[in-house]
Amino acid sequence: MKKSKGMKQKQNRALVREEKQELDAQVLPPVLPQLSQGITMRFRTTSNFTGVLGVTFYNLLDTWIIAGTATNGYQLWDYVKIKRVTVRAGIQIGGGGATQVPSASCEVEFPGLVAGAQGSGLVKSCTSMSPFVPAIASLAPNRKSLAGMWQPSSNDTAFVIRAVDNVGAAIIGAVIDVELSFKNNPLVSPQTIASAISGATAGQIYFGSLDGARLAATAAKTVFSLSI
Repeated sequence: MKKSKGMKQKQNRALVREEKQELDAQVLPPVLPQLSQGITMRFRTTSNFTGVLGVTFYNLLDTWIIAGTATNGYQLWDYVKIKRVTVRAGIQIGGGGATQVPSASCEVEFPGLVAGAQGSGLVKSCTSMSPFVPAIASLAPNRKSLAGMWQPSSNDTAFVIRAVDNVGAAIIGAVIDVELSFKNNPLVSPQTIASAISGATAGQIYFGSLDGARLAATAAKTVFSLSI
């Protein structure tokens, strides 16, 4: 009797599952017409770097662009979210002296100074005195902060990075890794990039600089190929 009762219960559960499957087959499930992609963007400071660089959400969305024409560029994505920012800065060999020890310092800051928005208010700094081990500062924003949530293109400051030597001079060649997630929205019109381009191939995807400037003027150039 117990076995037959157990068998009936199994049969009933199987029947319920079949009915649910038939119902699901009759109802179209919702779909999301959106794309999302995570990537780590890498940049290297240039001679235009002054030791400090504030990066906006507009700048971040300008790091991955598509050329509409030879002179018109558009942001490939509509929204961006920051996962982590890491800065590595090395000592310039040959610096220092009898009364001066060469060192390298770097810093990442999520200021969160936008009025009415939840800010991270986080900062992390590191200093190295070894020519073989770079200073490294790595920081993730608070999840519910402005920088930690999906943001459209805007001039609000997302984060600030700093990299200087022992006398406060800007370090050329500091490496900046920005871990990002991008997302698009088919109902949003493409945003033009901040700085005009030239000589681009229409339809080609390019990587931009961290500050939105073109290669000759940027303070933090992308290390990826097909940069513009």
